[in-house]
Amino acid sequence: MKGLKIFFTVLYTVFLFAAGVSFVADYSCKKAVTDIVVYKSMDRITDAVFEVYDDLPSEKIDAVFDFIEENSDLRKIAEIYVEAALREAGTSETESETLDGMLDSAHSEEMQQLASDFTDDLVEFVTGTNEDSRSGIENRLYDILKTALSENVTNSVSVYAAGVINDMSSQQRTLVKLYTILMSTAAKFILTALAAFNARLVFAAGGKSRGNVSGSIISLGIATVVSGIIMLLVSRTAVSAGAHITNRLLGRSVLLDVQNWYIFGGVCAAAGILAVILGFVFKGNTGNGGKNG
Repeated sequence: MKGLKIFFTVLYTVFLFAAGVSFVADYSCKKAVTDIVVYKSMDRITDAVFEVYDDLPSEKIDAVFDFIEENSDLRKIAEIYVEAALREAGTSETESETLDGMLDSAHSEEMQQLASDFTDDLVEFVTGTNEDSRSGIENRLYDILKTALSENVTNSVSVYAAGVINDMSSQQRTLVKLYTILMSTAAKFILTALAAFNARLVFAAGGKSRGNVSGSIISLGIATVVSGIIMLLVSRTAVSAGAHITNRLLGRSVLLDVQNWYIFGGVCAAAGILAVILGFVFKGNTGNGGKNG
C-alpha cells in the first residue's frame, strides 16, 4: 500500500500543477501575443498621424508612441483579434481561413466602439484640444486625422494579429491546438477533479488509522508545496524563453506577465506548509492519546 500511496501522491502533484497551468497560463500567453500585436501595429497607426501632422516635435512623437502603447482601448481591440486568431489557428490550417475566420469573429459592436473611443482619445492627445475648445481649422484637422486613423486602427491590428498566427509552422499550430484544449473550461474542471480524486486515493491507500491519516495529510502537504515550487520555477523559465523569442521576432523583449503564476505557486506553498503542520499536530495528538490510554 505504501507504493500505491507514493504513486497517487505523485499523480496528485502532477494534476495539481497541470490544473494551475490551465488556470493561469491563458492570461499570460494572450497578454504576450497582445503586446506583440500592439507593438507591431504602432508604426501603421503613427504613420496615419504623421501624414496629417508631419511637423510634430520629437518629444511629442515619443509621447504619441507611449500613448498608443499604453492605451487600454487599443489593447482590448488587439485582445479581441488575438483571441479570435487563436481560435482559428486551433481549427484551420491555411492562412486565408485563419484571416477570414478571425475577421468574421472579431468584427463586433464592442470592437467598433473601442476603435472609435481610441481614435477620439488619440486625436485629442495629438492636437491638444477637446471638442469645446477647438477652432474651425482645428475641427477640420481633427476630422481629417480621425478619418485617416479610422481606416488604419482595426485594419493594422487585424493584419498583425493574423500575421502572428499565419507565421506559425504546422508543429506550432499543433501546439496552439493543445493550448486551446488545456485552457478550456472542461480541462480546468477535469484536471482539478483528477487532483482531488488522487488526493482521496492517497488517504485510501494510507489506511484509516489516525496515524496513517496524519501521514497522508503530511504527504499531500509536501506534494502541494512541490507543485507550488514547480509552478514558480516554470514561470521563471517561461519569462526567459518568452523574452528570447520575442527579442528575435521584434528586436525587443516582451516579458510574460506571470504574477498569477506567483500567486498560485505561493498559495500552494502556503497551503502545503499549513497542511504539513496540521498533519504533525494531528500526529502528535494521536500519539499523546495513545499514551494516555
